[in-house]
Amino acid sequence: DQRLQLVRNVMRSRSNIDQITVVDPAGHPLVTAVSDQSTPVLKLAELVTHDYFQTAVRIGHATVSGTLEHLADGQLGVVVASPFYDGNGTLAGVACLVVRLDNVAPFIERFGDLPQAEVTVTDTAGRILYSGSRTGRRAGDILANTPLLKAPKVTSAKLFEYQRDVAGHNEGPM
Repeated sequence: DQRLQLVRNVMRSRSNIDQITVVDPAGHPLVTAVSDQSTPVLKLAELVTHDYFQTAVRIGHATVSGTLEHLADGQLGVVVASPFYDGNGTLAGVACLVVRLDNVAPFIERFGDLPQAEVTVTDTAGRILYSGSRTGRRAGDILANTPLLKAPKVTSAKLFEYQRDVAGHNEGPM
């Protein structure tokens, strides 16, 4: 089928995507592709119950899961849920991607709008789960008393949303 071929081509060209699942508004699968068939991260029966899925549908744009997923190879990833619409503006479905953190940081650092950007991911206790190569930090270290940990505390439901007020400028957590 054309949809499956398209999804597989996207995954081949973007090594940071571990899984793509596209569902209709009720959560019925339209197409799915996963790098490791034995351990898909997104479970279709649970997908529509997650906060990131429900929020994406409610607000009408992409959201990122606030919790990290363990991938088959032991690396960490996040889920991005993005609604899409038909020609009449009616919700046609949601595309969900599992994005690998180990490939995201080098991509952001090399090609992002902010070439000086550094990527650090922590748990709620401030323990570093993942850190880009330029941060000088290591997984397992504790990150304390830093503005990096204060901004996410103003968000709710473990979701991080950013509003663009000027093209290319992010205003931070909403």
